[in-house]
Amino acid sequence: MSDSPQQPEVFKQSTDALSELEKQQPGSLLRLRDVQALNRSFRRLSDVQDALLRQMEEQEQHRQRQNRWLTPLSAFSSVAAALACGILAWSLWFGPKVEVQAPQVTVQAPAITVQAPDNAVDQKTLDALLVELKGMRSESREDRLMIASLNERLLEAERRELERLQQLGRTQPGTAEVNFLGGVATPADTTEASDSDSSDTSLVSGILSGEVLDPWLGATNGLLAVGGFDHLRFESGTRVEGDTTLRDVTLLEWNREGVIETVTKARSAAFELHQMAGTLVVVLLDGHRIHDGSRTILPGEGLRLEFAGIDTSLWLAHFPELAASTGSDPGFAAKVREQLDELLSTPSPGGYFRIPVMESVTGTTLRLVQVNRYDNGGRLVRTLAADSLEVRLHPGGDVELLFRDGAILEGGLERPFYEDRFRVYLPRQDLDKWRRGDIPLVELG
Repeated sequence: MSDSPQQPEVFKQSTDALSELEKQQPGSLLRLRDVQALNRSFRRLSDVQDALLRQMEEQEQHRQRQNRWLTPLSAFSSVAAALACGILAWSLWFGPKVEVQAPQVTVQAPAITVQAPDNAVDQKTLDALLVELKGMRSESREDRLMIASLNERLLEAERRELERLQQLGRTQPGTAEVNFLGGVATPADTTEASDSDSSDTSLVSGILSGEVLDPWLGATNGLLAVGGFDHLRFESGTRVEGDTTLRDVTLLEWNREGVIETVTKARSAAFELHQMAGTLVVVLLDGHRIHDGSRTILPGEGLRLEFAGIDTSLWLAHFPELAASTGSDPGFAAKVREQLDELLSTPSPGGYFRIPVMESVTGTTLRLVQVNRYDNGGRLVRTLAADSLEVRLHPGGDVELLFRDGAILEGGLERPFYEDRFRVYLPRQDLDKWRRGDIPLVELG
């Protein structure tokens, strides 16, 4: 009880002391209060930090206690999941299989009706076309039957004729040539040939052409057979003296089996003999061909047949109209050949030419000419053989050599001229030098 009255006094004294101190040192009391407040704040922060550290330590201990049981549980769960997948796979693979059959569905397509116009095809026109087709079929059938019926007899006749030709070839050369080209057998051959052979040949020829085969045509067929073209035979044809053309020709052709394969009928057959190339050319004009029952009209330019490797001397003796014109005398032809050879033998970047053969000169045409081409090393490159040659001068200074009816020999192979023509151009020539000689020239332009 005694202390109670003193406490206000002490408090008062202390307050007075603080007031006195404030009066003596203004602002010091405020700084002291700030320092005390800061100390209290730092103490609180320290307490909070200690509390956070203790909480973090407790959480770490709790996590370690949980991880002690989580790892075994995870391993056990993985094993259980793998075991469950294995059991499921075994049950799907080895378990009972249930087949489910889908129901069969049939869809029936609806009927489609297309109505054509009434006037699509005229019935009369259709009937006329059918009648024409039947007629063509009947005609082709008759042609096949005719060819088949004549085949055996024609083959036998051809075989006997070839045997006679072979016998003629084994006789003396002079006698065989005269009798063969004339189409008449020798007395010995006549006695050997039986009457039945002549009757068969005449009969078969008469069936196709309506008349006995002309001996001149028989010799022509013989020349074709000797040249290796025994699969062809002129069955009919009219010869005009002094002309190289036959009129109203029928040509038969056999295949390898000995069966008549083609029958060709033409208004005319033009013969051309390429003497330098050794080739006979026959052009059939204005007609048709029957091949395996099918009839074909000959083209406008005609059907061209080439017979290479023949003996031109035999054909000239049998068919003298095929010979080229003799032209000038041999002396003039030799002079022209020498002058032309001198001009062509001048070396050039492409080589040079030589003319070893030239038979004659007719107007501006050189007959039966052979021209050899050499390279700069003197090696033979090509040989041109032609029945005719023209030397043409162009206004620009070029010289053209136009070959006709011949062939090219190059690399051991011989091939005829394309469309019976071949050109050689000599550029940048001295035309006055060409004009000074005796060579017949054709000026162009």
